[in-house]
Order: sequence, then structure tokens, then C-alpha cells
Amino acid sequence: MTSTIPTATASSTPSADWGRDVRALLRAGLRGQGRRLLSAGLAVGLGVMFLAVTLLLSDTLAAGLRTQVAGSIGDYTAVVSDDSGEITPAQEQTVRRTTGVAAVEAVQSRTIISGGNTVVGLATAPTQGRGSYPQGRAPRTDGEIALTENALAALSVDVGGTVSVPAESGPPGAAAEPVVLRVVGVVEPSGDTTFPTSMPAGVATNATMSRLAGKTSYLELRVVGTPGTSPEQLRDALAAAIDPGPSVRTGAEEVDHRVQQLAGGHDLLTRSSSGSRPSPSSPA
Repeated sequence: MTSTIPTATASSTPSADWGRDVRALLRAGLRGQGRRLLSAGLAVGLGVMFLAVTLLLSDTLAAGLRTQVAGSIGDYTAVVSDDSGEITPAQEQTVRRTTGVAAVEAVQSRTIISGGNTVVGLATAPTQGRGSYPQGRAPRTDGEIALTENALAALSVDVGGTVSVPAESGPPGAAAEPVVLRVVGVVEPSGDTTFPTSMPAGVATNATMSRLAGKTSYLELRVVGTPGTSPEQLRDALAAAIDPGPSVRTGAEEVDHRVQQLAGGHDLLTRSSSGSRPSPSSPA
């Protein structure tokens, strides 16, 4: 018995439902693609928003870090510094006589031991208008000191009290007499005090600093230029005047330098500093 297979032929008249089926299929596809496109667009939007917030926070953190580390040092036209704290009075006078210099703030810095074994960082009090004293006032004369809150706690002293500090030198053949300092205020920690903000610290006059050390030498000279003198011009003039000698940077370069020191030498949250001359003890 022979079976006959029917031959397939194209329909001459499409089903009445064909167009409706195709449109439904297209709509379903578009709905699926739309969901995927919406998801991709949302992901891109969230990514852009996250990047913008990250950049904004980075800028805020960078500004906060620079202020905490360097205080108001960037407000000065130039800064002459020596990590060993051995800028001499003669070099200070040379800086003061340099053309383009309007004012010089000479800063001493050292650590002292008081209250048995409490180490306190002590620096020259910032000039009037700089530094914050939530209680009391800034030191004005020899024998006065202002301390941070953590230094007051470590030394168990309050404003109006005194601290006894061993002097570093005395008459030949005799022990140095302790120096008694009266606490006249509470100073808020900042980069202006030259010590980490977490360290017990204080500020005093240069007369007090010199008496404690038995000599006068400076950690840095903060220089204000005359009107019309650019930071770069003053930096170069000072570098030439005290060559060879301490490092000389513009105020902005000094801020970058301090932040980079905190970051272990990496260019972290700073722009690159250029044109500064390394100190003799630093590699070129």
C-alpha cells in the first residue's frame, strides 16, 4: 500500500491573527529591552552619582587634612625651615634684611618633660590673630605658657596653675634650675603649633623657649612679603641670601611638603610642589 505525503504549499492568505501576534511579540520584546535599558541607565546614573560624591568628599577631606597638618602656614608668602631646628639668629637677621621681606615670624620648637615623664611639644605661640584659645589667652611674656586640653590632662594642671620644666643648661658645674611656667590659657591644637594634633602640646614666647633651651635657634621662619612681591620671587631671593642653608619654599609649597611628609613621601591629596630647595640633610 502506497501512502501519499502532501506537498507543503505557502498559504496565499495569512491568518487573521498573524499581524496581532507579531505586534504582541514586538511589544513583549520592547518591554524586556526597556527593562534592561532602564537597569543599565540606572546603574550608570548611580555610578556617576557615586563618583561625584567621592570626588566631593575627597576634596573636603583633602582640605581638612591640609588645614590640620599645616594650619595657616599657606597664608605666608614663604617659609624658611630646618628639620634640625638650627636656624641661627644670624640667618634670621639675613632673612629680615632680604629685599621683598615685610615681616618675619621666627618659630622655635622643642619637646619638654614635665610632671615626671610627660612629654609635651612646645612651640612659639602664633602671632596675634592666629591660633585659637577657647579659655584664657595667648602667652605674652617670658614664663607664660598655654597648653592643649590633652596636655592639661596629662600634667594634671588647670589655667592659672604652674608647671615645672627642667632647663637644658645652667651655669658651668651646676645643675640647671627648673623653669616654672604659669599656664595662662588653653590653645586648640593645629598645624600652627608644629606638632601632631594628638600629641600633648603648648605654646610660649620665644623668650621662654630660649630660656628653656639655654640658646636661641629656630625651626622655621614664616615670612610675609612686601606688596607686589610674588611668592616665587621671595622664595628665590631668600634661597640666594642664605645659600647654603635651610630649605626655602613658598607657603603653598610648604603645605604640600608637610602633607607629603605625613603620607610618607607620596603625593597624596596634594598637587606637586616644585621649585623648593631640599635641606642639606635631605637627599636632593
